[in-house]
Amino acid sequence: MIDYNWLNKYEEKSFHTISEVCEILGLDMDKLRYQCLLHGIFPAQYKGELGLDTRSLKIIGMALFSERHSTGIYEDPWA
Repeated sequence: MIDYNWLNKYEEKSFHTISEVCEILGLDMDKLRYQCLLHGIFPAQYKGELGLDTRSLKIIGMALFSERHSTGIYEDPWA
């Protein structure tokens, strides 16, 4: 199950490593790579770690939410 409240929990951080992003969004590395390419988002390097900034994380997270909602694979985040 995906935690759709990730936006509130992780908003205070400005940079998230690739492993953190995979954990937050419930994706493995290959699926995250595909989503990044699909939306034109490229990981940046910060202090020797590859990752995404909060804006990029929001874009991918909301795109996944919309995709899952439109295909019927939807879990109500407010339930």
